[in-house]
Amino acid sequence: MNSSILAFALLAFMVISQSNARLIRQDFADDDFDQDLFEQKRDAPTNNRCTNIVKGQDSNGGDINAAYPANVVSAAACAALCELFPTCDHWTFNVNNGKCWVKDKPSQMQTNSAVYTGSCTKSK
Repeated sequence: MNSSILAFALLAFMVISQSNARLIRQDFADDDFDQDLFEQKRDAPTNNRCTNIVKGQDSNGGDINAAYPANVVSAAACAALCELFPTCDHWTFNVNNGKCWVKDKPSQMQTNSAVYTGSCTKSK
C-alpha cells in the first residue's frame, strides 16, 4: 500500500515537473527569438543613415529592447544595427562590454567615457 502511494506521488511529481519544464522552455524560446533577431543584425553593413557619432556621451533610456542589447564589435557595427530598424533614431555602444542599445524614444544624455552614441535620420 505504501509503495503504491509512493509510486503515485512520484508519477504526479514527474508529470508536474515536465509540464513546468515545457512552460519554462517556451518562455526561453520567446526570449531567444528576440535575442536571435538582434544577433542576426549585429554584423550588418551600414547604409550611411547613422553618421553622427559622439564619444563619451551615453544616451540613457529610450531603448527599442532594453532587455536584449546586442553584442557587437564596434560603434560602427552598432550604427549599422540601428539602420536596420526603421524607427531607430539613435544608439549607444559600450566599448567595455561590446553592448549596443538601439533606441527609438527620447533619452537623457550623460557623460560616460566608455561609450559612443550616435544619431540617425529616420527611414522613409
